Amino acid sequence: MAKEQHKRNCEMLGEDKDPASFFNQVKNGTDSKSAEALKGEANQINISTQLDMSGSGLSRSCPADPRIDLPFAGKSFVIPFSAVCPTLKTMSDVALMITALSLLFWLVNGRKEGE
Repeated sequence: MAKEQHKRNCEMLGEDKDPASFFNQVKNGTDSKSAEALKGEANQINISTQLDMSGSGLSRSCPADPRIDLPFAGKSFVIPFSAVCPTLKTMSDVALMITALSLLFWLVNGRKEGE
């Protein structure tokens, strides 16, 4: 099977004598997407100006309490984020402490048995 595949590849690729064909351009490195062609389009990017490091993409403050109007009932209600945010902040801090302590415990006691 390998011999037959090799024979077919040689037949298919051996027939292409046109230097302007895409296959021959790729083979010779003269196509528009070759490394040499793309070097002219390359530019340097300053990563520090591209990344938002102020909160890992999340807001550091509590969102405003949204007011949702219900026109069919003639009423509205408010979701009290301001009442929930301090509790969520405390839970986040506790979760970070547990993670840090778990990592410390793993580093100190994480040896395999028999070492």
